[in-house]
Amino acid sequence: MEIVEMDINTIKKLPKYYELIYNTYGLNEVSIYYFEDEGISGFFCNDGRICLYLDKYIFKIFQTDDDYNLIAYNGDRYQVFYGDNVSFKDKKGIQYKIDLAKLDNDEAINGKLYYTIYYPDKDMLCQFSYPYRYNERNGKPLLFSVDKESYESVYIEEDYFKKKFNGGFLPKRIKAFNRVTYDADMIGYDLVTINEHGLLSLLGNSNIEEGNRITRFVKSFYVGKDGVFKDFGLLGRLYKKEEIDELLDSYDIDNKIDDELIKLYNKNDYAIYRIESILNRFKMDKSKENLGISLTLKEK
Repeated sequence: MEIVEMDINTIKKLPKYYELIYNTYGLNEVSIYYFEDEGISGFFCNDGRICLYLDKYIFKIFQTDDDYNLIAYNGDRYQVFYGDNVSFKDKKGIQYKIDLAKLDNDEAINGKLYYTIYYPDKDMLCQFSYPYRYNERNGKPLLFSVDKESYESVYIEEDYFKKKFNGGFLPKRIKAFNRVTYDADMIGYDLVTINEHGLLSLLGNSNIEEGNRITRFVKSFYVGKDGVFKDFGLLGRLYKKEEIDELLDSYDIDNKIDDELIKLYNKNDYAIYRIESILNRFKMDKSKENLGISLTLKEK
């Protein structure tokens, strides 16, 4: 890879690039670098706040930290923000966050995926958790698609910013559900069967709907300062998944993780690859001076 300094007269000889750079930065002072890498040439620009990658095919705005790590990137449909957690924002202003956690077990399902959505027009936050096969690449977790129907918990909070909730008994504007499963040899299975199908169905050892396993959702009524939710278990009402789905539909909540979010989370994006190849060179040459030149795009 070759990176060389640019001056205003050279940029002006390339009117297409000059116009794009000027439209991005105006008369702000900006550092402009010309690069050639893997047969591709273009420009990397940085005014200390906004970065621009520009070649014959790609025009992307992004941000880095002081160590040239990519921290924000404008995709086709989403902005993505890289940090301890990865978050996104779409063109409607809806925000998304994905957290992957590894569980301390040796089972195939060795992790949890938490998917959070915030709707600013409704001031409503919702979060789903899913069982997950946790895996890493180069020390960073990988995101794979999950079945939207496999959620284990659902949390919905209306007036999220308007009325701050700090724990305690859940008000009506907050709804939290957790999935429970009872096998045929468990007392919970018997109680659910009797409650929903009558005693004769249990004596007949048959549950026409669900066979030898019953899955329901319990509704939480309290959350402690430790973040642990409390419910009444078998003493409270048990909800079928269809009822939870109907509730989600009533709020117009779609819990499917978009394929583009998965691609951006994993940085499986050609433009990101090109940008990070340039940033890696800057990391290598961070101690060197005059890789580029600071200038303003105006007549001398």
